Amino acid sequence: PLGASDYLEVSRLFDTVFIRNIPLLTLNQKSQARRLITLVDTFYDHKVRVVLMADHPLEDIFVHGDDHDHHDSHVLMDDLGLKR
Repeated sequence: PLGASDYLEVSRLFDTVFIRNIPLLTLNQKSQARRLITLVDTFYDHKVRVVLMADHPLEDIFVHGDDHDHHDSHVLMDDLGLKR
């Protein structure tokens, strides 16, 4: 699944979804981070249980590096609900 319409279809078909092998996401992967957020938001809105499995704690999945554009990092962090 790549977009909101796919996520809606999955949420219609399943009441529990397991998402595994979530990598660390940096500002270079903004698109992937936003898709993950949209996916989880869609499942939440449709009362689908989500189990996330990753090698790192959830609060560490979104990596903020100092070498990236300051504005872009704040926009992504705001989108992700992360503290600066």
